[in-house]
Amino acid sequence: MQDEIKKHSKKVIKAMKNTEHSGIDKIKEIGIEISIIIFAVSFSIWLHTWSEHRHQQEEVKDFLADLKEDLKSDIESQIAAKDVHLKTIENFSYIINLSEEKYDSLRRGKDSTLFRTNLSDKMNSFPNIWFKSRSGNYEGFKSSGKIGFIENKKLKKLILEYYEQEVQGTTIQDNYKREMIMKTADCLSEIDGNGKKIVFNRKLRYYLQNILLMSNASLSNYDLISKSAQEILEEIKKEGL
Repeated sequence: MQDEIKKHSKKVIKAMKNTEHSGIDKIKEIGIEISIIIFAVSFSIWLHTWSEHRHQQEEVKDFLADLKEDLKSDIESQIAAKDVHLKTIENFSYIINLSEEKYDSLRRGKDSTLFRTNLSDKMNSFPNIWFKSRSGNYEGFKSSGKIGFIENKKLKKLILEYYEQEVQGTTIQDNYKREMIMKTADCLSEIDGNGKKIVFNRKLRYYLQNILLMSNASLSNYDLISKSAQEILEEIKKEGL
């Protein structure tokens, strides 16, 4: 393309210096050559823009293909975390709702050993599986400034809300819950005694109640994560992927 522009530029100069042609002929010849140059430059710019846009959309296509797998992994991760939190809610609810009268009755019953074992298991049913998002592809695409390449505005909005709000919000809440679990473990180690003294320790019950409340909140967050991930997957499918 550059060679063509140079060739026609030389023709313009040659026409200007041509003493055999009249002024009007020179203007016509020069006008034709300049028109050809303008077209060549415009076409070159358009071709470059088209090629760059095509390359950008190929990058978006690759990103969305990887994102599909990340979101499927996120959905599986929240399912596993949700199952564990459901067990925590069930067991901690039992402990918090257990009255001293009920405790004494079960403790003196014929299944006392089984009761103590089950109670110990319930007391130690802290969440040990957490939602973990596979966000590496998103972070890399975002940090390279390519999120703007996504032309589907709805899809772009959903992706940004998912990673910047929902995933981060869930991570912050889970981190706070981990801190509460550490405090609960410290509290357990400080209680002088066992059995009934542990189960009805006021401070311990306060911590268990907080973990219970946060676990219920986590269930809502995990449901939201799954719903949002599914919505993004549906929108990606509309892109033909």
